Amino acid sequence: MPEMQLKVAEPETGYRTQDLVAFSLVADRGSISAAARELGETKGSVSRRIVRLERQVGAGLLTRTGRSVAANEAGRAFRVGVGQALLALEAARASVHGLDAEPRGTLRVTAPPGLGTWVLAPVLAELLDRHPHLTVDVRLTDAVLSFADDGIDVALRLSGGLPDSSLVARRLFALDGCLVASPDYLRRHGTPTGPDELDAHRLLIPPVAGPALRLRMAPRGAPGAFREVRLRGRVLCHDITFAHVSALAGAGIAVTLRTAAQVDLAAGRLVEVLPDVVMEPNASLWFVHLPGPLAPKVRALRTLLEERAAGHGPPARPAAAPG
Repeated sequence: MPEMQLKVAEPETGYRTQDLVAFSLVADRGSISAAARELGETKGSVSRRIVRLERQVGAGLLTRTGRSVAANEAGRAFRVGVGQALLALEAARASVHGLDAEPRGTLRVTAPPGLGTWVLAPVLAELLDRHPHLTVDVRLTDAVLSFADDGIDVALRLSGGLPDSSLVARRLFALDGCLVASPDYLRRHGTPTGPDELDAHRLLIPPVAGPALRLRMAPRGAPGAFREVRLRGRVLCHDITFAHVSALAGAGIAVTLRTAAQVDLAAGRLVEVLPDVVMEPNASLWFVHLPGPLAPKVRALRTLLEERAAGHGPPARPAAAPG
């Protein structure tokens, strides 16, 4: 009787890129079905990829509850590492093959209303000129939209710093604040000569933490002299565009972004209040997207904003005031 020979399968040591992509999509979308549709595969195929990956990792990565799935603690940690690895692979691929494919389809971008108006709108024409097959869906809202549920590709965020998450955040440039008012308002109500006099004026402020805004101010050129100033607003403006137009109409002194005010300051329609005072904190514009390979349409917008940041800082807004 011939001797039976058993072939013992050796464990896999290398991860399959498509398995990593499938896991990333399932973790981000919270659904195997959604990931399968995006990959053009069956649910069974995606499930087998996840099982194989969990076997290679040596730990469960997803928690399955009814029809939904979510990354567990191990899965969330693995997702961050996978995102970084896929980004590195995409960068290597791009360096070999040169320019990415022509951006196509719909690019869905979300931003706070004022930020979208003053930063995104001025570059939109150039983006569309460069990429004629691209459609842009801009959603201006203070609500934090979900990349998975709302189908967002890019979020522009204004912040002094962003919390850790599985998303990728790239700092583009700083956006410093300033105080502005119309010449008519200052003629009627006087011009403050120091931070302590602001409380006597009608202030238009963002409602960061209730009806008062706390800023650190110091004379320009004296970084060691910062002190906290509490500004109580007569008008709380979630939208810097509303504050800007209200200031033009003489409603009061607005706390706004310098990039939003620069054209009207140069034209004399607005006057900077306390120009010799520096305000903190200054915030930065962040470009936020999902980890993993960067789609050509996402890369196109990031490239354009980075070019503007490197060349001239924040893009200048249109010459005419809105409204």
